[in-house]
Amino acid sequence: MAKLISFDIDGTLEVGDPPGGITMELVRQVQDLGYLIGSCSDRTVSEQQRIWVDHGIKAEFTVLKHRLNDVKDQFPADKYYHIGDTEADRRASLQAGFDFLPVDDSVVHWLNGLSPQWGASIARLYNDLAYLWPIISPPGEYGDEAAFFGDVVQELLGPERHILLELGVGGGHNLSHLTSDFDCVAVDLSPEMTYLSEGLNPGVEHHVGDMRDIRLERVFDAVLVHDAVSYLLTVQDLEETFGTAAAHLRPGGVLMVAPDWVQETFPDGWVYEWDREQEGITVNIEEVMEDPDPSDTQVESTYTYTITKDGETTVEVDTHVTGLFPINTWTELMEDAGFEVEVRPLPPNEGGYGSWLFIGIAGQGASGQD
Repeated sequence: MAKLISFDIDGTLEVGDPPGGITMELVRQVQDLGYLIGSCSDRTVSEQQRIWVDHGIKAEFTVLKHRLNDVKDQFPADKYYHIGDTEADRRASLQAGFDFLPVDDSVVHWLNGLSPQWGASIARLYNDLAYLWPIISPPGEYGDEAAFFGDVVQELLGPERHILLELGVGGGHNLSHLTSDFDCVAVDLSPEMTYLSEGLNPGVEHHVGDMRDIRLERVFDAVLVHDAVSYLLTVQDLEETFGTAAAHLRPGGVLMVAPDWVQETFPDGWVYEWDREQEGITVNIEEVMEDPDPSDTQVESTYTYTITKDGETTVEVDTHVTGLFPINTWTELMEDAGFEVEVRPLPPNEGGYGSWLFIGIAGQGASGQD
């Protein structure tokens, strides 16, 4: 089934009063990807319809805010989102069973991530194939690594209960082992993965956002960026993410960054295969990693998922483009962002991922604000 996105108009779309940050061209691109789109607004239905017609967009629905639940009844979908700018939008979303996304730069990034016009689109495993994540990488496999992260924080900051922000939380599998000892907040670019993490970590505050530019206007004791950091493709991406971490850490706070690979240990041409089964679904996963252009900072992993369910087998292919940088790049950019840096080896991981942990101690200039 398709996914459905409802847009408020005033304060959300560029044609609203006041104008919002989402362009009609971006809405059109999202619709071209197969998303069901329409509006839920305080404006009359006829006004809403006229706006869509004037911009050459065939909206699937136009409703008043208190009738958003009618949309869910009329259009079966895998996921329902409402994007708006007011408390009334949030309340209407929750009452109708929609995920509410407040309109801001991170939501614009997300919409662009659904569009072929944005280079760093979200991989299928974190989008339409997200249901596979708990099967192929179950939460129980993250206990040792999460304990390692927790031990680092308590070694450096003391044994009391600290406040931790995870950027790129994914399905929340690491986080699920940390919530007993830390007060946690989570951020991820993918609404689908955020949804999985919310289910696994129901007491944790979650935000859909981009680690490069999200600002929560809060200070934390520790920031964890696990393997989601591998999807940063340029030096600028790293600089912006380290800036985000610095903006959210108190002086002396701890940043932990754990990329899948560094340039010195990348296994070009590596092939890895494994099998998983859960709740009647069997998945064979084959990953082929290669560096098509050693002169740049990007590598490719092609995943082939052979999925058997109810006696039927399907094959899905998913290509992930990730960043690859030498150790010195990681350490120097963290230092440039004001961190005192230490590098430690991580415990061995099945499949060989994650050989190094980069630890940064925030300088006295850190304040939780840019």
